Amino acid sequence: IPIFINKRKQTFTIPTATEPIAIVLDGENQLLGTIKHIKSEKEWLSQFRLSNQYINKKEALEFFKNKKTILATELKKMAIQDSIFAIQAQGFVIWREDLIKGKKEYKEDLDFAIQKAERTIETSPNISVRNSALQFLGFFEDAYIQPILQKSLNDSSSVIVATAIEALQKNWGSTIPQENLEKFKESTNINIVLALLENAIQNKDVSQTNWLIKKIKYFKNDDLYYLLEKSKLYCLLINDKEELATLLESLAVNEKKSWVRMAAFQAFLACEKINSYKQRCEKIKKAETDPELIELYKKM
Repeated sequence: IPIFINKRKQTFTIPTATEPIAIVLDGENQLLGTIKHIKSEKEWLSQFRLSNQYINKKEALEFFKNKKTILATELKKMAIQDSIFAIQAQGFVIWREDLIKGKKEYKEDLDFAIQKAERTIETSPNISVRNSALQFLGFFEDAYIQPILQKSLNDSSSVIVATAIEALQKNWGSTIPQENLEKFKESTNINIVLALLENAIQNKDVSQTNWLIKKIKYFKNDDLYYLLEKSKLYCLLINDKEELATLLESLAVNEKKSWVRMAAFQAFLACEKINSYKQRCEKIKKAETDPELIELYKKM
C-alpha cells in the first residue's frame, strides 16, 4: 500500500479485509524518521518469523526482553535457530541473562536450548555464535557439561578457549586438572592470559608470580591495562610482593599511557607490607604529570 508522507508528524490508518498476521513499516529502514507502531506479542513474533531483515528481528528481541510469557520463550527458541549469526548469538545471550535473573523455564524448553547450544558449539562457523552458546552452557554445573567445556579448550579461537577456562573455573574450580591449562601458559593472547590469571586468583594459586611478571613485561597499551586491572586481586593474595611491586612501581612512573600508569599504581597499592610502601606511593604521586591523575591521586 503506497503511503504519502508530507508532514513531519503524521498518523495513518490502513484498512485491511482481515486481521493481518504482522505489520512491518519501512522494513529496510529507508526512512529517516521514527515510526511508532503499537504491536501485540503475536505481531512481534510474526515479524520475527517472517522478516529476513536483521533490524526487524532485533526489534522483536528487544520487545520480548525481560518478558515471562509463552511467546517470549517461543521467540528465544526461534532466535537460537536463526540464520543471521548476530541474532543467533543474541538469542543465547538472552537465554543466559534470563537464567542469571532467576527466570524459571520449563524443562523441555531449557533442554531444547541446551541441546541446540551443544550442536552450535560443535558446528557453527561463527566465533561469536559459538562463544555465546558456550557462555550459556557455562551457566550449568551438570557433570555432562564439563567434557564439552574441556573440548572447547582445543578450539581454534582464543576467545572460545578463554570462555571455556572461565566456565570451568566457575563451576569446577580447583578440581580442574591443571595440566589441562598448562599448555596455555606460554600464550600471548590477552583473553587467554586474563582467564588464566582469574583461574589463579579464584584458586588462590600464589605460585604464578613469575609468570605474571613475564606477561606484564610483554603486553602494551590496552592489553597491559586490562592485565594490570586484574593483577590487583592477585597482589592481595601473595606474601612475597617485592619483585612484582618494583615492576608496578616502574610502570606507574615511566609508562607513556596515563591510563596504564593509573592501573599500575592501583595494582601497586595492593602491595602493602613491602619495604618503604608509603614513601614509594608518594614518589609515584609526585612523579605524575597528567592533571587529571594528579587530582585523582590527591584523593588516594
